[in-house]
Amino acid sequence: MGVGGAGISAVAAFAKNALYSVSGCDIDPDSPYLKELNKLGIRIEKGHSPEHLTGVETLVVSPAIESLDPDNSELQQAKKTGLPIFTGEEFLAKNIIRDKKLIAVTGTHGKSTTTAMVGWILEKAGLDPSVMVGAIVSDWGTNYRVGKGDYFVVEADEYQEKFLLYYPDIEVITAIEMDHPEYFKNEEEVYEAFKKFALQVKNAGYLVFGPKVELINQQAHKVDFEKKHFNLRLIGEFNQDNASLAFSVGKILGIEEEVITKALESFNGVGRRFEFKGEEKGVKVFEDYAHHPTAIEVTTAAIAEKFPNNSIWVVYQPHMFSRTKYLFDDFVKVFQNLPVENVILVDIFAARQENTEKITSADIVKEVNKKSVKYIGDFEKTAYYLAANVKVGDIVVIMGAGDVYKLSEMLLEKLKNKS
Repeated sequence: MGVGGAGISAVAAFAKNALYSVSGCDIDPDSPYLKELNKLGIRIEKGHSPEHLTGVETLVVSPAIESLDPDNSELQQAKKTGLPIFTGEEFLAKNIIRDKKLIAVTGTHGKSTTTAMVGWILEKAGLDPSVMVGAIVSDWGTNYRVGKGDYFVVEADEYQEKFLLYYPDIEVITAIEMDHPEYFKNEEEVYEAFKKFALQVKNAGYLVFGPKVELINQQAHKVDFEKKHFNLRLIGEFNQDNASLAFSVGKILGIEEEVITKALESFNGVGRRFEFKGEEKGVKVFEDYAHHPTAIEVTTAAIAEKFPNNSIWVVYQPHMFSRTKYLFDDFVKVFQNLPVENVILVDIFAARQENTEKITSADIVKEVNKKSVKYIGDFEKTAYYLAANVKVGDIVVIMGAGDVYKLSEMLLEKLKNKS
């Protein structure tokens, strides 16, 4: 159920490959992830219905359904009849990964890119890994890779402590910061969750930590962070950190340094991580997934460094009311100091929340109190404003983890039609 989601669509593909008979349903028939499942011969129904449960032995449910539609008739029918119900992560952990050597990558920032880098290294080394990432990997065109080798590389999510489902042979933690205030009450709770996860690595397994991560597990081998510099196709020092962590994993597995380096330097990144979306009228448009103040800060700094002679526009969509409220002061500080000419904030992406916080994007802009930082609100008005004001050579970065990606196409279309 909810098979069009990024993570659960990959789980469906892994299940199909493991010779399960798989069917799915989703309220969004246009989800880009469904095209790949159709190629695999997985039958997809539009919408939800108890009728879909006929002949079904196991139900795998997207967490979005539990949180947004708990009274869903199909879900209620499954519970009533005692059908085994799993989240995508639970099914993956208990039924797909169990016989594999597990490499789990987590952290507040950089986990998607680092997971994909590790998977790419293993692929280029001929280890034929299975990989599951929380974003589309440019070189694969999907957010997963089904392999026949011994290794499974998974992006492990700290939200709701989902990563505690996994018992890795190798564990990578990129960074630990306060996030997901809708679940964690404070930074200490976040740290405690990661602390628990560090203890779940198998005995004599390996812990690979980012530069500011300090956790202890006496039963595991701890690999000290060693910053390396590669000729990456990706921008930013933070990606050099991600690559350095992936390099360490490759070394643990005995892969030759030359092979690791060559793989990292040929890696083309993951979707919505400073992804080029197009150019019209001399204006380049990029997308980036940054939605935490630290990510916004370091990503924008890297973009400014890459384009020192261009005017840069950042369009940001805050993600979730609770995050915006909890990190409000951090957002204000970041937007007061961004090294770009223009910043536009659009309305907050609600995700799975109601606005009980009574917080808006306009509140951030008011507190920032700079002419260069504006609130516009909806995508249509923002696209019109940008099209009317950008100039040849300008760089526009559409930033956020919600549906702000829709703005890229809207802007490119308006620029195309601009006389």
